[in-house]
Amino acid sequence: MRKITLKNTSIEFGVQSNHLDIDNVGLNSVEEAHWPIFQEASVYNYHIQYKEHRQEEEELRLTIKGGDKAIIKTNSIHPNSGAIHTNTYVGTLFFEIYQGTDSEPIDEFQLKVHSVKVNYEEEYQYMLE
Repeated sequence: MRKITLKNTSIEFGVQSNHLDIDNVGLNSVEEAHWPIFQEASVYNYHIQYKEHRQEEEELRLTIKGGDKAIIKTNSIHPNSGAIHTNTYVGTLFFEIYQGTDSEPIDEFQLKVHSVKVNYEEEYQYMLE
């Protein structure tokens, strides 16, 4: 599991499965950073918790800023956990973490989802030129 510590919470990610039969390759780090890079066509488990232990664990919700895109599947038994299905999405995902039913997020972060194509960024740049 790869852990990201935010202002109020921390979130752990692990590879559940990917269609490439590559173990944990989908959780690469951005150079000189601790943020994982996801891969398209993969499923990642997540678990959110408060940075500091609390007596009562309140529900924390992970959402995608601007709509869910059917990427996050929350665990119905453990709402602070679930899975992120990247499907065919490639680009940057902007996440928000909410406490209970609050309307303002307590934390925000972003993660990149890379294409499984080896030279995706070079080919994409060539298409733009």
